[in-house]
Amino acid sequence: MKNNQLSHPVKGALALLCTTAIYGSWGVLSRVINEEFGVFSQYMLLYGIVLLYSGIILWFTKKWVRIKNKDIRWLAVWIGSNIIAYTLIFLAFNHTKISTVLFSIYSGMLISGIASGYLLFQERLTVIKIISLAVTMLGLFIMFVSGNNQSIDMGMIYALLGG
Repeated sequence: MKNNQLSHPVKGALALLCTTAIYGSWGVLSRVINEEFGVFSQYMLLYGIVLLYSGIILWFTKKWVRIKNKDIRWLAVWIGSNIIAYTLIFLAFNHTKISTVLFSIYSGMLISGIASGYLLFQERLTVIKIISLAVTMLGLFIMFVSGNNQSIDMGMIYALLGG
């Protein structure tokens, strides 16, 4: 290994660290940016940057992939669901505590991922998946029903649906 090159594990660790920092600051930035940009403008900016970045990568790599006609419907569903999810998550960050929103997003992702795999792709419900669902439901129950949090506010619902 040359002195100026990083090993694969170090590159991977740095990538995870950067991704965690960016994703972890999402809620804080959503609240701060909301005051300046408004509800949906920040996502237009975000997707504009993603489009620009993707275009640059495609231009330099010259690896274009044609989308098959049978996949256009699934791509449209994916794009539409992302628009709805990000809108709900943004609203959740501005209505509820960030920690509650993040847990609800992850719970919603797990529940919808397992449910869609089972319903759309006939995946089997393994013991691990059932245990994951049970622990998630227990966590949601503890967070939403018990303790000081006796009511479910709209931010929690937005986050759960957004996940």
